[in-house]
Amino acid sequence: MKTENKNGPDPANPMENDSHSRYWIIEVQLSDTALCKFLRLCEEAGLSMEEYFNRLLRHACNHPEEISRLKEEAEKNPHENKTSDVEVIRIYPVYDCETESEARERAVREEAD
Repeated sequence: MKTENKNGPDPANPMENDSHSRYWIIEVQLSDTALCKFLRLCEEAGLSMEEYFNRLLRHACNHPEEISRLKEEAEKNPHENKTSDVEVIRIYPVYDCETESEARERAVREEAD
């Protein structure tokens, strides 16, 4: 995943230097198996995929210590994380002057550079 933007802010530090983005888009790639597991979790919780994902992100933002714990666990068991069936493939801003399609095209173009 490339996080450096030549024509915009660094997605790793969006608040440092970005005053014109309306919002950010995070593209996630899931295997069929991961998607089935995720859909089952959503169904068990009585939530849509969007609601479940939003709650996960909010929880992660509100409880960074849990994310640190998960990172430590992953580092202790690197063989369990060799192949990922869930992967963030792209993070990019949508600026005031562009549509989501234009923002994605820009992000893909910047990856190729």
